[in-house]
Amino acid sequence: MSDGAALVLGIDHVYITVRDLARSERFYDSLLVDALGHVKKTSPIGGDPHVHYINRHFSLALRPARSAAPHDPYAPGLHHFCLRVDDAAAVDRVAAKLATAGIAASAPRLYPEYAPDYYATFLSDPDGVRLEVTNFRAERRARYAMGSRNAQSWLALATSAGVVRRALLMSALVGALLITINHGDALLRGELDRTRALKMALTLLVPYCVSTYSSVGAMRSLRAPGEAP
Repeated sequence: MSDGAALVLGIDHVYITVRDLARSERFYDSLLVDALGHVKKTSPIGGDPHVHYINRHFSLALRPARSAAPHDPYAPGLHHFCLRVDDAAAVDRVAAKLATAGIAASAPRLYPEYAPDYYATFLSDPDGVRLEVTNFRAERRARYAMGSRNAQSWLALATSAGVVRRALLMSALVGALLITINHGDALLRGELDRTRALKMALTLLVPYCVSTYSSVGAMRSLRAPGEAP
């Protein structure tokens, strides 16, 4: 990574325009809510109804199209959108859910032309947008683990605003409690020397470090960047 480059943590959101919002909503309810566990919300934006499907990694939204032309995956623009699940068994479960919902999808299978353990099912939404559900294969896991070990990546997360705010709050609450327990009597007697002050500072530092470490670890475990083959 070049000096000064921003670290991309993942895809934040994707918007898809649809010709028939109600029809596409039924399709994506089956795919994203029933089969993949997203949370669904609706809200108007700019006077147009929008449907949002949200999970901990990103959100996908539907909005009405302003043209009736069908989607062409080989015209300039989006070719296909791939969603990654944990393993081949999860791909099988998604395909079974889609079949139960009456959604046509390819039979899940290996695609060794992409990678030895590439396992996926393919489908299209009502407007012809091509979708894929694939497994978290070995090459992607190795790449993810390599990125996760990068010190610059770790520091970028550790110094992000949300992590710092949480660590400061934990330091104030837990540190103050520990200081009261361990040094309260001495402080009431006015016994505050350099050694005790250092110990109190370390008492505040420990919960800050523990909170930062746990927050960064949680964020790295939830982050799963990847791209289509």
